[in-house]
Order: sequence, then structure tokens, then C-alpha cells
Amino acid sequence: MQNKKMAELTWPEIEFAFKKNWIVVIPLGAVCKEHGYHLPMNTDLILAEKLADHVQANYQNILIAPSITESYFPSFTQYPGSCSLTLNTATNLIVQRCALWYQQGAKRFYVINNGVSTNQPLKLAKATLEKSYLNLQLEYLDLASLHEDPRIKSILKQKRGTHADELETSIMMHIAPHLVQLEKAIPEANLNKPGPLTRDVNATDKTISISGVWGDPTLACKEKGEIGLMILQELIDSQLHSMGAQNFAIPIN
Repeated sequence: MQNKKMAELTWPEIEFAFKKNWIVVIPLGAVCKEHGYHLPMNTDLILAEKLADHVQANYQNILIAPSITESYFPSFTQYPGSCSLTLNTATNLIVQRCALWYQQGAKRFYVINNGVSTNQPLKLAKATLEKSYLNLQLEYLDLASLHEDPRIKSILKQKRGTHADELETSIMMHIAPHLVQLEKAIPEANLNKPGPLTRDVNATDKTISISGVWGDPTLACKEKGEIGLMILQELIDSQLHSMGAQNFAIPIN
């Protein structure tokens, strides 16, 4: 099969892939979560699906599942339009989807996780699924690996940041420059308080961010974004290879 998107296949084609133990790749990225004044609400989903395109283009024994577009994003709920499920609901969403496909024959799942708080439901879902179902494997991308990469640390100028910041804005400038309104971006330096983001300047238990940014997007450029995207692809490649994924240089049985 040249086309690996489950939504565009017939059920017998999916059954064939399940029987062949192909890896089910699930993009996860918010479709409606604030990203400051300068990035669209679906920034996370855009990148998750861009990374899924990389997987589809380079691997044979995979299926690209429909994206998970709503999950656990509690830090952004004070910004209009932002959506978040409870931790329990977000966890069950992953568990129920993978459990049903496991019952239909799939055994290996990989989530292209373009979020930070989403690590929590994914960790819980992995523990539940791998305990409940024999030979089921669930792995996922952890963005902490990106921020800890020395190549990223060497190119970023901001003191701190992980959301709509220098790095995320740079990646968007590389993959979707027409959606970036950099002239509207502002740095948010008051980031020394604990808790989720808030626009309340009098808050003492949250991180104050008027725009919703956590970092300094004004330092972004597409060259930094190209490096960031490359490292994300490398991280995904490493995990998929460890799960037994086959790229196009290796014949599939």
C-alpha cells in the first residue's frame, strides 16, 4: 500500500496491516490551544501532522491514524478558545482507541506527541494498556528530549521558554511561514512563578503571561526552526527503529 492513512483506506487494507503487525502512528496535537498573539490555535496539530508526513514518506510498515486533537492542556484554559479535557478523559481517549484496535489485531502504537502536559495521560495510558493487553506496545515522543538537545541549547537566545516561544515560533516559520504573524509577537519575561499561565497580573500562584507566550518569540527565525524540525525527526526515527519500523531502504516481508 502506498497510502498509509487509515482514514483513506478500506477496512480489509487495515486488517491486512494489523495482521502484519504494522505500527499504528497517532499524531497528537491540540487543534484549539492558544499560542500567543502571533501563532494560530492549531499550531500543535500542524507540527504533529507535519511529523506524521515525515513518517509516512520514510517508513513502510506503518499506518497513520487519525489525529488526536483534544487532550490534557490545563495550563491554557484562561485564554479564550483554548480546549482541555480532564486528565482521566484524556487518558481514556488514548486507552480506548488503542484497546479497540488491539482487539482488531494491532499491537504496536506510537504517538507523535506535540505537547508537554500530554505526557501525563500518555504515561498513564501506556501503563494501563501494557498491563492489560499481552504484547501491546505504546511509545510516544517526549518533547523534553528536544529542549535538552545540546544543538537546541546552542542556538536559542531566550533565558527560558517552552510555549509559543523562540523555538516553537522558529519551527512554524520553517514549516508554515504564512501562518506566523511575527510582528505581533511579544516576549513574556515574568515566568518565575509556579502553576499554569494566567493573564491576571495580580496572580501569585500562576505564571503571568498577558499574551499566552512562555518565552521570547521575537528571537525566532526559520533557520533555527529547520534545526528544530530535523532533531524532532531524528527523535522519532530513533524510537520507530527501536520498535522495529522499516524504512524504504529495507524490503518488507
